[in-house]
Amino acid sequence: MQEGDRILMHGNWAGFAGSDGMVIDLFAGTSPRDEGAGQWIEWLNAAVYGTPDFYFNTRLRRVGQCRIARGLDLSRMSQAELEKLTIDMSREVKPRLRKDGKPAQSPGDPEQVPLKEEKEYRQ
Repeated sequence: MQEGDRILMHGNWAGFAGSDGMVIDLFAGTSPRDEGAGQWIEWLNAAVYGTPDFYFNTRLRRVGQCRIARGLDLSRMSQAELEKLTIDMSREVKPRLRKDGKPAQSPGDPEQVPLKEEKEYRQ
């Protein structure tokens, strides 16, 4: 969800074994290449309230847009249809890789190969 210059995100991973939530504040306007930073937490969906696993400070940059079919009205889709669309679109995203060539296991994996868009920040 985006309201003004704040983005709130939440989701589940590994078949609902875990969840995450983020609060990101944009600081580079509302251009197609928005940038922002904020906090991110991930937890396991165990016990009554879950078990916190990871806390991150994060920086995000929009580098593209989702391919949603023109004319598709998301507000008219059922929850099941939205979830299927999300899963199908997520499968199209290439995994982040580690320096050893294996897929990264978490967003905070320090051995990730920087994305092309990140290289300008690591010079």
